[in-house]
Amino acid sequence: MNRMFYLLLVSMLFVSCMANAVLMRGGGKGNNTSSEAQNFYRIADEYVNALGVKPSFIATDHETLVQGQIPAFAVPTYCYVDVTTMPPDFVNDPCYYQFYQNELLQFEGYMGMFFENAPLMDLVWTLTGADYSQSFAGSHLERAAFLDTTMPLLAAGEYQIGLKVTFYAGQGFKFYTDPSVHSDNLNCGELIPGDESSGSCSYSWAAAESLSFSSDLEKVIILSGNKPLDIPIPATTALLLLGGSVLRWRIRK
Repeated sequence: MNRMFYLLLVSMLFVSCMANAVLMRGGGKGNNTSSEAQNFYRIADEYVNALGVKPSFIATDHETLVQGQIPAFAVPTYCYVDVTTMPPDFVNDPCYYQFYQNELLQFEGYMGMFFENAPLMDLVWTLTGADYSQSFAGSHLERAAFLDTTMPLLAAGEYQIGLKVTFYAGQGFKFYTDPSVHSDNLNCGELIPGDESSGSCSYSWAAAESLSFSSDLEKVIILSGNKPLDIPIPATTALLLLGGSVLRWRIRK
């Protein structure tokens, strides 16, 4: 019976210490930003006429993408920094993922462009290597993006992970893109050709049923073999105390 108890204790320790994804945090990547930007809107068809979007429109969602900013991240946002001049020198390597072959693949990203009222979205992570490419459907909690899946049969080596998010406007809506926040892009004319009284002006923005945004590719290192057993001291102490209590109880019995 004692042997079974010790086997159970070792199993508990092993399960408690199996690590999941490891994000190796080094320096941050710098990305240049500027004052140039694009506006994106999700607008109902009732606010659109033959000349474009009515100036009195109401948008269910509005996002602004500044030139140089990244619309989606395949790593947490602390792995990047915004700079307005030349990117600074980074002493450490930027963030990257590292897994052993027995670990789960777990990634965390962020959506800088996010349309919460869009009825449907696709969130796809794609892992690529020299002779390998596989896509996985991810999940999200508001702007945070996640992937948690079993490890494919991957050879040890270096890979890359990317995130692509597609939003669908839904029935009765479209996405509209204002190419410059510094221009009105007004289109003026007659709503009814030949009828001067129907003259009007609307925003001549590009319309789309869906919008897609992609992240930069991030490095993924797959290490050969299984992750070494690395027992955290607090967890070990708690399990040993539990084991000692059970053992004393059995002796008293």
